Amino acid sequence: MLSSYENLNVNKSPRNFGQSGFSLIEVMIVIGIVAIIGAGLTTMLVNANKSAMRTERTGDFNSMVNTLQGVFNNTSSCITSFGGSGAATLSPSVSESSPQPVTLNIGGTTIQAGAKYGNALNITKFEFTGKTPAGGTDQWVVPLKLSVDRIIGNEAAPIGHTFNLILTVDSSNKIVGCSGQYNDFWVATSIPTDITYMGGKVGVGTETPAYELDVNGSVQGKMFLYNSDIRLKENIREIPNVLDRALKLHGVLYDWKNKSPSSKGTDQLGLIAQEVEKVFPEAVVTNPTTGLKTVQYGNLVAPLIEAIKEQQIVIEKQSQEIREIQKLLLKNQIH
Repeated sequence: MLSSYENLNVNKSPRNFGQSGFSLIEVMIVIGIVAIIGAGLTTMLVNANKSAMRTERTGDFNSMVNTLQGVFNNTSSCITSFGGSGAATLSPSVSESSPQPVTLNIGGTTIQAGAKYGNALNITKFEFTGKTPAGGTDQWVVPLKLSVDRIIGNEAAPIGHTFNLILTVDSSNKIVGCSGQYNDFWVATSIPTDITYMGGKVGVGTETPAYELDVNGSVQGKMFLYNSDIRLKENIREIPNVLDRALKLHGVLYDWKNKSPSSKGTDQLGLIAQEVEKVFPEAVVTNPTTGLKTVQYGNLVAPLIEAIKEQQIVIEKQSQEIREIQKLLLKNQIH
C-alpha cells in the first residue's frame, strides 16, 4: 500500500514552480528586468525634479535681481536704499582693502548678508567688492556682489549676481549720489570730452559680439594703430621659410553671400581664411561662438616685407651671376 506521499503526483521538474508554469530562474530574470526599468524611471524622475528645481531657483532669483536692478536704476530710490544722502560710507576707500557689507531696505524687506528674502532665498553675501574711477573727482564705479542660497526642501544651491553702481561721494567718503547700471555702460572720464566703456564687449550690427569691438559691417577711419613698441614684446625671432610661405598665399576676387549696403554690387578683394591658416596660422582667428574664421591682414605685412627682402637677395645674386656670364662671353668674343 502506497503512503499518502506516494499517492501524490509530484513533478519534480524545475519548471513546476507554483502554478505559473515558469521556472524560478525565469521569474528571477523578470523581477530583475522590472527592477532595472524601475531604477531607470526613478533616475528620470529625479533628474526631472532637479531640472524643475533649477528652473525654480533661477526664476525666483531673477525676480529678486530684477527688483533690485529697478531700484538701483532710479536715482531717488537708489540713494534711499543706502539710507539717504550722506548716510552710508563708500568702502573700500583708497587706503582700505576689505569690502564693507551693505544693508538695503527694498520695499520693506531687509537685504543684507545673513538675512532672508522671501521664503527660500538665504542671502550669504551682499557687499561692495571694489571701486574704480568713473569720471570726476568723487565718482566711482562700484561692483555690488549679491550671493544667495536658494533653498528647496533640504537642498541649497548658490546663485550670484553683480550689480555695477555709479556712486558719488562727498569729501568724507559718504555716498551722496547713486545710479544703477548693467554691466554694459559708458561713463565719462576725467577729460570732459572723453568717455570709456566699463563693461564687456561692444557689438554693432550683432547681438552676440565675440570680441571687444565686433562690427557686422563697414568701419571707416583716417588711421588705425597697432601696438608695436619693443617694450611690449619678448621672444622676438625671425619668420622661418617666409618666401616659400608667402608664395602660397592666394589672392582672390569674391562676392559676399549676405551683402551689406556698402558692399552690394561691388567686387571684393581678399584672401580665404582657411587657406591663410595653412600657411600663416598666426594671422587667423576663429570666432569661439560661430566658428567663423577671420584674417588679421595687418599681421601679414611683416612676412610679406621679409619675403620681398628674401626675394631681392635671390634677384641680386642672379644679377651678379648674369654679369659674370656676360663678362665671360665678352672676353671670349674678343679672343
